[in-house]
Amino acid sequence: MLFLYESIDDFVMSHLGEFEEKKFVSCEQAELELPEAHSEAEGEALDPDSVKEFCTWMQGVLGNEKVESVTASNRLITGPALILHTDKMMNANMRRMYRLMKQDNLPELKVNLQINIRNNLIKSLSKLIKTDVKRSEVIANQIFDSALMSAGLLENPREMIERMYRILEIAAES
Repeated sequence: MLFLYESIDDFVMSHLGEFEEKKFVSCEQAELELPEAHSEAEGEALDPDSVKEFCTWMQGVLGNEKVESVTASNRLITGPALILHTDKMMNANMRRMYRLMKQDNLPELKVNLQINIRNNLIKSLSKLIKTDVKRSEVIANQIFDSALMSAGLLENPREMIERMYRILEIAAES
C-alpha cells in the first residue's frame, strides 16, 4: 500500500498504471472493492428496507446532475458520507491541477455518494424524512457538500456556507 499526498502523485500514478504486476488503484475510485470496514461495536445499522428507501430519497433530493448514485458504504467507519469518483482519470487533484493551469475544459464532475448506515446523523435523517421534509432536504444537501469538501471537490463553498447558517438558525431555535 502506498500513501501519496502530493497533487502530482495522481498524475504520475495514473500514467504508470502498474509496477511488478501490481496495479495502482486510487482509494477514491468507485470500483475499488474493500472488505467490510465496520465492527458490530459501532452501533446498529439501518435495516435493508430503510437503507434502500433512504438511498432512493437522497438520490431524488440531490438529483442526477449532482450524483450518479447513492449507496450504503462498506468503507466508512465514523463519517456520515463519502464521495467516490466515477471518472478514473479526473479526481480531485487532477481537477485542481487543471484549474491551476487555467484549463477551462474540465469534464463534468461525476461522483457517487456512499452513506454510513451506522452513523447517527444518517439514522436520524432517515427518521426525519418522514416528519420534516424541508429540514431533511437542507441536511441532505449539507451532507453532500461536506462530503464534496472532504474529497477536495467543492468548487464554490458559498451555497454550502449559507446553508450552514440556516442549519445553525434551526438548531438555535430548538
